[in-house]
Amino acid sequence: MKQILVILFSVLMLNSLAQIDIKPKILTIEMPHKLTEGREPEIFCFQNNTFAIVDINGGLLNIKHYSAEFSLLNEESIEIEEWNINEPHWDKNNRIYFFGRNLVTGCVFYYDAIDQKMIQKNLDWAQEASLNMTGFVPYDNGWIACSQVFGISNFKEVNRKKTLKGINIFDLENNKVNVFPIVLDGEDNGRINCFAINYMKQSNMIAAAVTLNESGIGNFSVHLLIYDMKGTLIAHHPVELESGLLPKSTNLIEVGKMEFVMMGIAVNPKNDDASLYKLRYNENSIEEFEYEDANSIFTEECAGETHTTDFRAKSVWINSPALADYSIHPPIYTNDGFYYLVERSFPIKIYVLDVKTNSRSIRQFGYNTDFSYLLKFDQNANFVWSNCLEITLENTPTHLYDLVAIDAAPSRDIKLAYIGVSELKSKTFDANGNAVKPANSTTLFEMQTSGNNLPIPKTGSEFDFYRTSYIEKSRVYHLQGNSFLGCHILKNSLEIKKFEFEGVRKRIYFAV
Repeated sequence: MKQILVILFSVLMLNSLAQIDIKPKILTIEMPHKLTEGREPEIFCFQNNTFAIVDINGGLLNIKHYSAEFSLLNEESIEIEEWNINEPHWDKNNRIYFFGRNLVTGCVFYYDAIDQKMIQKNLDWAQEASLNMTGFVPYDNGWIACSQVFGISNFKEVNRKKTLKGINIFDLENNKVNVFPIVLDGEDNGRINCFAINYMKQSNMIAAAVTLNESGIGNFSVHLLIYDMKGTLIAHHPVELESGLLPKSTNLIEVGKMEFVMMGIAVNPKNDDASLYKLRYNENSIEEFEYEDANSIFTEECAGETHTTDFRAKSVWINSPALADYSIHPPIYTNDGFYYLVERSFPIKIYVLDVKTNSRSIRQFGYNTDFSYLLKFDQNANFVWSNCLEITLENTPTHLYDLVAIDAAPSRDIKLAYIGVSELKSKTFDANGNAVKPANSTTLFEMQTSGNNLPIPKTGSEFDFYRTSYIEKSRVYHLQGNSFLGCHILKNSLEIKKFEFEGVRKRIYFAV
């Protein structure tokens, strides 16, 4: 009898440890405004296994903080009418930061997921520091960012003529924002653009990759700059890619003390060749560019069908790598190297008929993502292996987004999850890049009425109707461990549902 009870208990334990895909209730959050009219809400997942929804709209900064079980932990709304607020920035831990500026001073708001409250501090913000910044990266005392980089700011500058193109240091320990100009060709001017920046923790240095527009369209030089934390230029190296290569993305990786690697993806528009490029730097020397044939890595085995639904208009497809945009997630570091997650997207272009003028033109509607590749590099930034997640995106984002979430840790399986409009697709690899669980699809949400079922307008631009009738988008986020969040974005609400990868069934032995 004792043996029978032990066997029965063993079976029950095995079943309880074998995780399955869970199907909890959907968390529905009604929004007080149409999501097409303001900034799209963002979700941030914290290390304490909670998440927050950030919504900036109508002069209000709204935060809803939830547990992993969808219990509302805290809700705050702050008036920000007097501030120009930059995009939220997550420190990869338990805080979200919001930097703001007005005609007099600056401030930082940050939400702390442990204390469950919003905190505001005034900042002694250098007047020549611009709010138009990108490339935010955390360092020990705060954040670092490049000012006035590619793209048009949504905010009014305090005094555009006095702002500098440079590197900004948000010293939150001393409540200061300092800026030092990037000087090339003897002056800091409008021809300089900073397109990559990183804080090198082991070296306590800042590395930046910038371009200088020499003259004419597309005639620019590339420069690698190294600064100390006081803004002193330590090294300046003009670099040059192989002739004909057009860089699509760049990351700056620290591989040792005063040892950096500049790496990314470049494409030759003339022959569609794509390359992974890499440039090594240390305090004694800088090496020549190294190239890896990206076409042999990004094969078509995982390419999804790139298409858009016709709406009285034909799609225009030129499936050329030269036209593709590559979205590279920030490197994910492990004890033996790091992972690169790369997504390739193509602009959707459609023929548009304006019924008022009866004229046709080609307009861009959004993007289609056709693959996502996971690349493994060792500690010296040498390529080790790659594997992919199959993607087919039926409804497309207006802008290029990161659409795949990842969970990776030392000595553990790597999990990728991608969400389309209604289903989540997942895949699991081991540390050697082998697929231990093949691609699997799970339906998360019921489809809502899409633009294809709406009546055709009798007047107005067909493109405008095609664009505004699009009411559904989806995102996926890694919550913690095996758990991912799928977020379904409707016209007036958000739907959130949790997904868990199946766990590995373990053997348990009992002494009888």
